[in-house]
Amino acid sequence: MFPGDICINGDAAHPLALALAHMHQRSFHFHGVRYSNLQTFLQAITYPRASDQAAVSGLPAKEIRRHLAATHHLEPPFSFLLFKNQWFRRHGTEYQALLQQAYDELFAQDLEVRHQFLLCDPAETTITLRPHKLKRIPLRASELLDQCTRLHRRARAEASHGEPTGTS
Repeated sequence: MFPGDICINGDAAHPLALALAHMHQRSFHFHGVRYSNLQTFLQAITYPRASDQAAVSGLPAKEIRRHLAATHHLEPPFSFLLFKNQWFRRHGTEYQALLQQAYDELFAQDLEVRHQFLLCDPAETTITLRPHKLKRIPLRASELLDQCTRLHRRARAEASHGEPTGTS
């Protein structure tokens, strides 16, 4: 297990950072769109036009910053977010369900991500996001912790039933 404090976007060797940080390519498909990682999905839904969302979906998060400067995107505090031509209230239950679906898809499609969640018990870890990142993505540290806790439990349950959980 990897207890301790981590900053998802700063601790490159920590299992949860390996699974979720923008610096790592963790490509997954969600509702027919390929995202380069979970951060890219979170960035994409800050664009109010589907064409801009499609343009950034496969980009590494570092390249999205350049795209943000050149195009119109929603500004923080992200009261509403757009996904598949549907608006979601940022703190609404539908948005929370959408977040859960995205995390579930990444978990289901990437055995290494499953393994990273198995290695790290979020109950023993303080998870933070860099303050400037909080201004750029529609995700609170508490939401991240909730998803990580849920997926850690799922990875442990699957491992106890002999289901694949990646490699070390």
